[in-house]
Amino acid sequence: MPKIQEWIYQLEEGQFGRVFQIVVVGVALLVLAVIFHLREYTNLSHPSAMDMAQVGRSIQQGEGFSTKNVRPFAIYMVDRQHVKKNRNSTGGSGNEGNESKLAQSAGSQDSFPASQKFLSQEKFPDLSHPPLYPLFLSGLFNILPFDHNLDLNDNNSFIAGKFRYQPEVLLSIVQTFFLVLAVALTFLVAFQLFDGRVAALSAVVMLLHNYFWSSIFSGLPTLILVNLTLLLGFFLSVAAGKWESLANELASHLPGAPLELKEDFIHSIILMTLAGLVMGIGGLIDYCYLWLIVPTIALAIFCAPRWKIALSVIPLCVAMLVMAPWFIRNMDLTGNPFGIAGHSVFQSTQAFPYNSLDSQLSPDSGAFTIELIAKKFVAGLGDSLDRALGSVGGLMVVAFFLVGLFLPFRSAKLNHLRYWTLVSFGILIAVSSLVFVNYGSMDTIATPYELASWLSPFIVIFSVGCFFVVTDQIELELVPMRRVFPIIFALLAALPLVWTVLPPSRLTALPLMNTPGRISPSDSAIAPYDIFKMQSIGSWFRGGSSSNDRQNSDETQALGAQAKASEMIMTDMPWAYAWYANKPAFAIASTQREESIIHLGLRRVHGLYLTEMSLMKSFDEVFSIRNGGWSNLIQSILLEGKAPNDFHMIHTPYLLRTKTKEGYPMLANQIFLASYPRWPW
Repeated sequence: MPKIQEWIYQLEEGQFGRVFQIVVVGVALLVLAVIFHLREYTNLSHPSAMDMAQVGRSIQQGEGFSTKNVRPFAIYMVDRQHVKKNRNSTGGSGNEGNESKLAQSAGSQDSFPASQKFLSQEKFPDLSHPPLYPLFLSGLFNILPFDHNLDLNDNNSFIAGKFRYQPEVLLSIVQTFFLVLAVALTFLVAFQLFDGRVAALSAVVMLLHNYFWSSIFSGLPTLILVNLTLLLGFFLSVAAGKWESLANELASHLPGAPLELKEDFIHSIILMTLAGLVMGIGGLIDYCYLWLIVPTIALAIFCAPRWKIALSVIPLCVAMLVMAPWFIRNMDLTGNPFGIAGHSVFQSTQAFPYNSLDSQLSPDSGAFTIELIAKKFVAGLGDSLDRALGSVGGLMVVAFFLVGLFLPFRSAKLNHLRYWTLVSFGILIAVSSLVFVNYGSMDTIATPYELASWLSPFIVIFSVGCFFVVTDQIELELVPMRRVFPIIFALLAALPLVWTVLPPSRLTALPLMNTPGRISPSDSAIAPYDIFKMQSIGSWFRGGSSSNDRQNSDETQALGAQAKASEMIMTDMPWAYAWYANKPAFAIASTQREESIIHLGLRRVHGLYLTEMSLMKSFDEVFSIRNGGWSNLIQSILLEGKAPNDFHMIHTPYLLRTKTKEGYPMLANQIFLASYPRWPW
């Protein structure tokens, strides 16, 4: 009997107590992860996630940092820069070199010399994303057993493959590990800033963070950036602690007494260098991460008691040094250090509604004005704030964080880091309103524009710290009652997650047509991201590395060397076609005339694929705003049932014949045209 009691004591209070707690937390985490994956799994839904995934696969396939999603605007930027460099090398002058040769030789074979060269090599450079996350994905594609192709002849593969697309399931599992890492780092950082109570409750709140659990299915680098921000905050907190000690030492220093500051100076330099390195790495994942340099410089200027200029310049220089090779590459290709991503501030504005700037082969350069940016900023600031509040833990967490601003901590280090968090939060909300791109009525769980979510761990930590400051002031006769308050706080913070997990599942509760990428087991086809459909269409065209190609072997032999060239289509969702079909595609041109210029002067367009993204709109949007240059074609197809005779693609399958139980007409609400009949019926 004494041995049993001793064992129980060791389990509760002794050497096995910590192990037992870790095991319980691990099992609870595993159960939560399994439940969330089973009930709330979604395929990728945001264009950026699919776009970066297909770039990562291109790297893994040895094609370099290239993309199969070829935007007309990228063509414009590449060839404008090519002409400009040629004029500079030949001693030309004036602004003529800044314009594309499109205006002079549209439709001729030499209209786009630079783009033609890239496309002939099947390596059109990606100019929309920084390189690090696609490189990370390419490593995963090499290490893990990814299987990108569905069995197009197997009914079960069709239905199951749509419900659980294997590559995206593996990506969500990897993202879950980053969530666990973020929880662990939150605990360590909170323990370093406060104590065990704050660390434990902060970790629990992070673990029950609904936005982050939803983010594991997004395919975006959000959780990686959250972990980087935790590292950044840790380095800054250590630096702020040293500055606080140094300030106290300087205040108590007697005149004439020796003062040794060399060690403090070296430590401060190292910490700010590490901070700059983290921000540079973050910038190679998301350009917007570089904005955290601003509050970091402000922290050094206002908080460091000595060496303010040196400590404020070091993180900027280190971050720019890390980014320099990529900036040079983008400048060489486009004349902009951020590539075409630098023009995202003009997307979703009056001049360029939705993501229509991507479709512009020859945009009006006069439309790129400061006034346009200012209007977008003012109009989008409110929505950006709403998204930020939802991504950092909810109103209760934010409320305690804001209340804490009126309750200063005794430690100057905590106050300085809290104000760094507050300034960073405001900057990221403002930047989010500028870079936001509206892709239409797409309903996505997480987007790349919740930039404030990167700061969520610190907002949670300071909210929990404020919570304990407040509750410790409450006089309670029963000590156990104090343990109830943290439980209530955690439960209230977890309400959004509980609401999500409890039945009914949101996958079946939401309208299917408005939720691309969300798959329900009871439905065999969801618009517009139907993986089976896109792989079927992709199999009709040469190129890529899909095992589903249905090209006739005799035809391939007859084509000879031409069979190696990829056949490209034009579609309104090239990111999805490039990711799921593994075939190159042009983003839909802004007008039929520009499509004709691309077809005749750059690369032949063998297919046109328009989906619900363009067609399931109001009459005004379909015919006037988004597809103004395609209204005649769309009207002819919808009203007359055929394409105009003068269009170079007039063949269409009435249905993609499948063996599903419902006999689903796979091109319902969509338009597909080809240069000749390619389907096997």
